[in-house]
Amino acid sequence: MITLKKLMRLRNNIPNKQKSTFLFLVISLLLIIGTPAQAGLLSYCTRALTQLALPYAVEYHKGKTATPKDPNDATSIVLGDRIGLGNRGGLYKVNKGSIIPGVIPTTLALVAKIPHSLRLPSNSGPNPQAELEMKREIFTFELLKSQWEKVEKDSRFPKNPSWEKGTIPVAPILKEFESKMGTLLIKPEIHGDSLKKLYAQYQGKLPPEMQRSINEIYSLVDAISNQVKTPLQDSREQWTSGRPFYTDINPENLVWVSNPAEMKLLGLKIPSFAFYEITPLINRMPQFLPLRDNP
Repeated sequence: MITLKKLMRLRNNIPNKQKSTFLFLVISLLLIIGTPAQAGLLSYCTRALTQLALPYAVEYHKGKTATPKDPNDATSIVLGDRIGLGNRGGLYKVNKGSIIPGVIPTTLALVAKIPHSLRLPSNSGPNPQAELEMKREIFTFELLKSQWEKVEKDSRFPKNPSWEKGTIPVAPILKEFESKMGTLLIKPEIHGDSLKKLYAQYQGKLPPEMQRSINEIYSLVDAISNQVKTPLQDSREQWTSGRPFYTDINPENLVWVSNPAEMKLLGLKIPSFAFYEITPLINRMPQFLPLRDNP
């Protein structure tokens, strides 16, 4: 049996230019064996190992400039520090010197979400699965906006929620465009602690205002799954409706928003949890929030 110690020894004996390929294969293996086990020690270990390997296996875009393939779009994004790293993409600060025509004027900082490109000798651009994830996020965000009136009328929708009517409690996609780096998403930078961190901080007993917000999120998720179908991609690469839209409510995907400027941009009437992104679960088991009050 190949142990982690043997695997790392093998990695150290590989020439530098081939280490990225090796790491990519390791990440792929970890994701494959981790997919069937959505809970428990195996899943936790594969996620942890993947996160450790990702920084070495994917391109680091700090300091680079991203421009649209469309010559009529004058957008020019100068990338700053990478502040987030997921299995499919990285999140970078957008430097103030960037030019983004058409973006809603805001005093908030902006971030760019970029699909992963592997550090290979002959880099051919973004990883296809990472690129697909970006397009899926755009598609589902637009889908929810088009179906939101139905969602709000659903009996499961929270009564008098923390957000304004017609508002989706999520960091909005302000702009998206195609570039050599792949599809880029521009969003406002949302500050605050994740539900995962707050749950640990309060030892499982959230303050009443946070517990109320969690109940609202659950009711919202119920309404969405009852009214919206998950978009799937068929063999012809056409988006189609599939099963109910089961929203990804991973506690790391929810942030407590209390800054007045951020609340205004997100359409929040009072401090509340909001989604970093509101996407459906694809080929994964539902992830549940730590606690919910059941009257």
